Amino acid sequence: VYYDLFTFNPQDRKAVDKLILDTMQAINPNELSQRKDRRFCDPTKQALIGRKDIEPNVDTNTCGSTRWKITVAQLLTSIRFNDEALFKRGIYNTRFKLALFDDEGIYVTWAVRGALAWDYSHDVTTMLSLLTEIYQALGYDFLNHQLDNGLFVHQLFEKQFEIVDDVSILEKYAQRQWAVKGTNYNAWKNLPNAAKVKDWPKSGLVYSAQSYIKHFAPELQNIIACDTDIFAKEVSGVTSFNIVDIWHLHFGTNDQSKCAQELLIAIAAQNQSTDSYASALEKVGLIMAGENTILSSPDKGFKVRRAQFKSESLATEKGKSSKFRYKLSVRDSDGNKPFYGSATLFYRDADSKIGSDISGMIGDGAISPEAWTNLISNCGAFDDENENRIELPLTNDTYLQEHFSCVISNADSQDIQDLISALIFIGHEIKGKHF
Repeated sequence: VYYDLFTFNPQDRKAVDKLILDTMQAINPNELSQRKDRRFCDPTKQALIGRKDIEPNVDTNTCGSTRWKITVAQLLTSIRFNDEALFKRGIYNTRFKLALFDDEGIYVTWAVRGALAWDYSHDVTTMLSLLTEIYQALGYDFLNHQLDNGLFVHQLFEKQFEIVDDVSILEKYAQRQWAVKGTNYNAWKNLPNAAKVKDWPKSGLVYSAQSYIKHFAPELQNIIACDTDIFAKEVSGVTSFNIVDIWHLHFGTNDQSKCAQELLIAIAAQNQSTDSYASALEKVGLIMAGENTILSSPDKGFKVRRAQFKSESLATEKGKSSKFRYKLSVRDSDGNKPFYGSATLFYRDADSKIGSDISGMIGDGAISPEAWTNLISNCGAFDDENENRIELPLTNDTYLQEHFSCVISNADSQDIQDLISALIFIGHEIKGKHF
C-alpha cells in the first residue's frame, strides 16, 4: 500500500522487493505459531474452537489474527508484483477465514475470548473491509460474495453492526473463555452494552466499513465526520492487527473525496426545497442527511463553548435510553448565542433525541416568552409537566416526529428557530463524543 513512499536506489529496491516476495511465498499460516501440543484449527469444526475441556486444545493462532494479516499481505503483495501463484494463496486464505464465520455471521475465533470477545471481534469489520477494498480494486464484488454457509459478505458486516448494539450476542461463544488474559467474564457479562463497547464503539466500525455503508447502510455514514482522522479516539483505525488506513484504500490519495458526501447532502437539501417538510426544516436551519438523519445546516457556523460534562446514565435494559448531560453554550458565526444551559442526549439507536429545560433563557429574554407560548399553544407542550422543556429528534425514526413537524412549521420567531437548530447541533456533538 505504501510502496511508493519508500525511496531506494535500484539495487536496494530490487533486494527489498525480493525479500518481501520471498517472505510472502514462503510463509505458511498452517504451521506458523502452531504448537505441537495443540490440534490444528479446522474452520469446519467450530464447535472445538476455544474449548478448554477438550484435549488437545485447538491452536487458535493458525485461524486468528496471524492468518488475517497474512491473507491481506499475500493479496497486496501478489498484486504489486503480479504473482499469480501468491494471489491464489491469498484466495485460499480468504476462503479459510470466511469459513470461520458461523451461520449467523459471527466470527468464532475471536468470539470465544470471554470478556475480551468484543475487544477482538470489533476488528472483524476492519479485516473484512481490507479484503473488500482489495478485491474491489480488481473488479470483484466481494460484498456480494457468498460463503459456503449461504451468507453473503455484506451480511457479515450487518452482523457486526448488530453486535456492537448488543454484545451479548457473542456470549454463546464468549462463555468458552479462551485466553482471557486475567479478565473477569462474569463481571463483564453484567456490564451495560455501552460499557462493553466504550473502547471500540460503533464509530470505529463506521470508519472501517466505507464500501459496505455506501452500498448497504448509508444511514450510518453520518455517525462520523467526513474528515475524521484515523488516530481519532472514536475510530482507532490503526491497531496491533492492522496498520493500513482503510480510507487510503477506499478513497485513494484524494482527500477531497472524503467529504463528497457532505456536499451531496447540501445539494440534496436544496433539491428538496419545494417539499413542505424540507422547507420547514430549512426555515429553522436544518437539513436532511440521507433519509433519516436531521442535521443543523453548516451555514450556521455553530461552535460549542465551555462544555462541561455533568452526568451519564447508561441503559441497562434493551429498549431503554442512555442519558448524557452537559452544561454548555453555543455561538454562531455572527457571535450570537442561540443556546446556553444544560442539555441531555437520550440515545437509543434510531430514537436519539436532545432535550433541555429553557426556563433560564425564557426568563432572561433570550427566548421570547410570547413566541414560546404561541408555539406551545399551536403544537402542545413537549413535556406535560414542564412547559419550558424542549425535546427534539435527531432522526426521522422517532415517536417525536409528528410533534416536531408541527414545531418547525410554527416556529416563526428567529430566536426559537436558532434554538432548534443549535440543539440539533448539540445533540450530534454529544452523540459523537460517546458513540
